[in-house]
Amino acid sequence: MLISEVTGQPTELVVQKDDDKQTTLMNPKTKVTTIIPKDPNKKGTITSDPKKPGQFVMNQEEEGKVSNTLKTGSKVQVQSQPGNAPV
Repeated sequence: MLISEVTGQPTELVVQKDDDKQTTLMNPKTKVTTIIPKDPNKKGTITSDPKKPGQFVMNQEEEGKVSNTLKTGSKVQVQSQPGNAPV
């Protein structure tokens, strides 16, 4: 069993709002929102997924920019984190 299964961490989020300061994501199953700041000095990046055009990947641990091509309804995959090893 993965820790992400125990904690209920989502693997796919949907963009609810995207503006100049932050991106708001929501888990469609639980309706829990996550806010990713668009400050390159703060943790949390969202980048285009080179394997799946039109989709994005989020890394909560990296510092960097959030993609400017996000639109409401875009799907964002949560990248596996080191703490999500099998138990």
